[in-house]
Amino acid sequence: MNTNIARRRLLAAATAGVAAGALPLPGLAQDYPSKPVTLVIPYQGGITEQLGRLYATELEKVLGKSVIVEVKPGAGGVIGGKYAARAPADGYTLVVTSGLTQETAQGRFDTFAELEAITAITSQAFLLYVKPDSPITTLKDYVEYAKRHPGKLSYGSVGPNTSAHIIGQTLEKSAGIKLVHVPYKGGGAQALAVMSGELASGYLTSAFIKPYVEGKTLRPIAIVSDQRSEIYPDVPTIVEAGYPDLAPVGSSWFGIFAPKGLPAPVKDALVKAAGTIHDAGPVAAFVRNSGGVLLTAGPAYATKKTQEDIDFWKTFYRTHGTK
Repeated sequence: MNTNIARRRLLAAATAGVAAGALPLPGLAQDYPSKPVTLVIPYQGGITEQLGRLYATELEKVLGKSVIVEVKPGAGGVIGGKYAARAPADGYTLVVTSGLTQETAQGRFDTFAELEAITAITSQAFLLYVKPDSPITTLKDYVEYAKRHPGKLSYGSVGPNTSAHIIGQTLEKSAGIKLVHVPYKGGGAQALAVMSGELASGYLTSAFIKPYVEGKTLRPIAIVSDQRSEIYPDVPTIVEAGYPDLAPVGSSWFGIFAPKGLPAPVKDALVKAAGTIHDAGPVAAFVRNSGGVLLTAGPAYATKKTQEDIDFWKTFYRTHGTK
């Protein structure tokens, strides 16, 4: 009898041990964060890096742990996106991006299969710019020059299939001109190329171009939007210049994403931190001062916006055939 009881107790203990091993150990998610967090930035030297580094600083304050920035540029953001997506879904790797919606629409990435949204941060319009002593002063001048010199007028972007590249291709189709696209690894390199005369023009977001405009080293000639910017009130919109079909592709939005499958307590902690950062402090001030729009915080809005963007770009590529 005693032997049977002992056997039953041993079996029960073994079963309990197996069950416990199949569950997350207490404290792994609940004690988050217990070590430094990495924030991946998939574009170098542009608004994404500016915003990402600032967000990392604020996230570090809120979480009470170090946030390490890793810049992984290339392939239109896909290299950084995949690098983050392949990390464990434990909250210790995040990525600042717009969900790579253009790449998802063209089958080079799958946002919803690989990432999940934590929060949206800001939307930023692009400006077409030239060097201050350029004879091109308006978009009309720009188009007329391109028509007189087909295949000679160059413009830069931060990589193939990025927003600036798409804007340039759309302008080519709308205006009936031929431009030369030159991709760079970051906005800083692109800006320097224009200042040196290596590149004729480029597209940068309102936030990134601001210090160059204030320092009179770059001059914007059009904002790719249907509304003028509060911080660049004298710069005409692309719609005013007669190219309304460029407006929908003329801005980028940015948010924080994580590898798919975060434990609920970890995601809750990150979403709560994002709300704190969103409501007050340097990130909100940066967005306002750069002429951007502060977007709704939280994963619901970011997820909805990601899906809307993917749908938009799929339709756009079908209609325009842009690649």
